[in-house]
Amino acid sequence: MSDTIETNLRDAARHGQTAARQAMDQVSEAIPTFGGAARATADALRVAGRKASSVMADLSEEARDTGAKTRDQVVNQVQAQPMTSVLIAAAVGLLAGLFLSRQ
Repeated sequence: MSDTIETNLRDAARHGQTAARQAMDQVSEAIPTFGGAARATADALRVAGRKASSVMADLSEEARDTGAKTRDQVVNQVQAQPMTSVLIAAAVGLLAGLFLSRQ
């Protein structure tokens, strides 16, 4: 019986070695594919980052332009009607003071 057990163990060991070799071969074949996928992903992320940076630059420039236009409109309005502007500012300040004093 011990010969049978020994033979079975050797067969199992050979089978395990064969399976391990096949697994290593499959892993070795898959590594270049993963590397290519990683490079493609990195390239796609770089492109997306550049696009996002460009969009943010455009939005920032638009915001600056809009802010400058709004500032100019407010300045022109205050210069055109200074007394109305002072009364509006006083009313807003009074309301803000009342609101904040209640809290």
